[in-house]
Amino acid sequence: MLKKVNKQILLFISSVVFTVSASAANQVVVPSQHKFKVSEGEVIEFSLNYPSSSPSNTTGLGVQVYYDSKKITLKAVSDVFKKDLIAVSEDINDTNNDDKNDQTDKKINIAWASLNGDWPAMEARDTQLFKVSFIPTKKFNSTTIIGFTGNASAKNTFSATPITISSTKVTSSTIEMPVNTTSKTPSTSDNPTTDTGKSLSSKSASGSVNLLLILLFVGLGIVRLSAVRKFNISTYPFKL
Repeated sequence: MLKKVNKQILLFISSVVFTVSASAANQVVVPSQHKFKVSEGEVIEFSLNYPSSSPSNTTGLGVQVYYDSKKITLKAVSDVFKKDLIAVSEDINDTNNDDKNDQTDKKINIAWASLNGDWPAMEARDTQLFKVSFIPTKKFNSTTIIGFTGNASAKNTFSATPITISSTKVTSSTIEMPVNTTSKTPSTSDNPTTDTGKSLSSKSASGSVNLLLILLFVGLGIVRLSAVRKFNISTYPFKL
């Protein structure tokens, strides 16, 4: 009876171990930064990491990075994790639309394969898979997405969060109209307190002062002439 019970326990333990080892695990990749706001010429750089929470003893992983080459240009792929590395392909045309995103037209493909089933074997810490950098194009003035797909090991799944990139450029809808610097012809509807009105008032006042001075000089001349005539008549030796 005891042997029969022990045999049943061993069968139960074996079934549990097989189920755990055969169960699917999620191979996650995490970008070091999920959002960027960039200006023209500014470099967009991030690393793609394989966290320690993902399975550490697998037969490998394949990662594809998708982007819109009309908005961002690939600058470099660097610091690629070398253990069991089998492929690094850059700037490939996304002809089959594998990411199901019509906006992306290029991709990067990096893959690792382990015959021993011990990839990446970095249980204690996160693994940096690679770094990638882009530069925004001169026409980029909106938002774009860098997406990811992956080929996980047998019975495993793949997941990743996309990256959003926004431009600091002002769109055409918010551009202010230029100020008209051409001269304006004064009209009767213009404010009378403008510089033109002040100039006209000054000219009128100046003309009035000049007219008063002329009249004053003429009056003084007449008075003087009258006085001279009176003097001459009174001093003349005979009567008129």
